[in-house]
Amino acid sequence: MRLGYIFAGALIAAATPAFAADLAPAPVEPVAPIVVPFTWSGFYVGADIGYSWSQVDTDLSGAGLLALGVSPFNLSPDSDGVVGGIYVGYNAEFNQVVVGIEGDIEAASNSGDDTFSLIPGTPFINSKVEKNWQGSIRARLGYAFDNFLPYITGGVAFADYDVKATEDFTGLELTSGSNTLTGWTIGAGVDYAFTANLIGRLEYRYTDYGDTDFTRFDFTDRASVKDSTVRVGIAYKF
Repeated sequence: MRLGYIFAGALIAAATPAFAADLAPAPVEPVAPIVVPFTWSGFYVGADIGYSWSQVDTDLSGAGLLALGVSPFNLSPDSDGVVGGIYVGYNAEFNQVVVGIEGDIEAASNSGDDTFSLIPGTPFINSKVEKNWQGSIRARLGYAFDNFLPYITGGVAFADYDVKATEDFTGLELTSGSNTLTGWTIGAGVDYAFTANLIGRLEYRYTDYGDTDFTRFDFTDRASVKDSTVRVGIAYKF
């Protein structure tokens, strides 16, 4: 009988480790981190600053100048200066192709002048140009490499220019006016997403505003304006 107790105890002792193993929690498999790919789709708003230079050619004509045999004559009051403002837009991404629309408005400090002399060293007519602001509404097309987006852009552009022609000896303003010019713009740039919401930008755009007339008395100053701008920006994507 005692031998039976001993045998039963041995069986219980042998079964205890296996039973305990059945009760132990199973090892947890490591879970791979979920990586959400960056998407360019969505609205964004940003601010930019840059440098702009304008090629301006003016043809001044009038009866008084015609009597002197110098009408019309050409001046090139090219202007340059700092620009800066805000931009807003929306992108939609299809696979890696990104299409969007964007608008911007910027203050400008461009100014320049040129002088015509009948007698060398003696100014006769001075032409001065200033740009006050510029803006555009454009389409965008890009190809995304994850958070790196090179793109092209183009659309309609607007700018406000002041053009003035002055007779230097008397200070008489022959023409003076402020016109809002409309033209076309095209360019290219790169957007880079630093985070899911913070996007940097580097962009160049060329704009042609065509010709416009500034008239006063019997004088007309026809200005042809072309503009280039390089800018950097930072935007918040929603």
